[in-house]
Amino acid sequence: MPTPTEKSIKRKISSIVELLKTCAKRKDLCEGAKLHADILDKCLLEKSPYIPSTLIHMYAKCGELGKAKEVLQDLHVRDVVSWSALIAGYGQLGEHEVVFTLFDSMIQNDIKADHVTFISILNTCCHAGLIERGSWYFDVMSKDYGIAPILEHYTCMVDLHGRAGQLEKAVIIIQEMPFIPDSTIWKTLLTASRKSSNVVFGKLAFSQATGLDVIDSGAYMCMSDIFADD
Repeated sequence: MPTPTEKSIKRKISSIVELLKTCAKRKDLCEGAKLHADILDKCLLEKSPYIPSTLIHMYAKCGELGKAKEVLQDLHVRDVVSWSALIAGYGQLGEHEVVFTLFDSMIQNDIKADHVTFISILNTCCHAGLIERGSWYFDVMSKDYGIAPILEHYTCMVDLHGRAGQLEKAVIIIQEMPFIPDSTIWKTLLTASRKSSNVVFGKLAFSQATGLDVIDSGAYMCMSDIFADD
């Protein structure tokens, strides 16, 4: 049974994590830095894997990638959660090549990537327009790392091909995946159809998306834009 002191530390950690998330959401670097100082002062940095990863996330959201990297470097134990947080941070700010470099460094440090890591990698490939590289990562994820793709990975692949205008390939991915498509994946296809002004695939994605979420105003606006461009 946890002692009163252990319970107190757990409550403190939980509170700090939530405050860091708030700072990240508000991009409040000043308050986030104060929390970081408090974490170090109370020697809490490695009391929970959620503190370093949330701290890295906060700095990345505030555009302070150098500070985010410092947090990882200062850890005695660098786990996949912290590595993935840093990779995601660089990906969100468009530092694509750094993402791949960090991924390689993580693997070289004998840290096994997990499904969250690969979501960040695939998202990076999407935004960088790296179709072949994204497809390669998707394949090796299961072949070399033993990670079965989840719905989020398939959504990334639909986005990857959709952004490149390969809508037919995106639909094949949806049809062949071992999951029931959700509204997110159909809206991903719908957005890609709007970008390509493709009415046929737009109608398909719209009917499926609204069938799952009738009141999704975004889907209606997107379909309206497709008809306007036709």
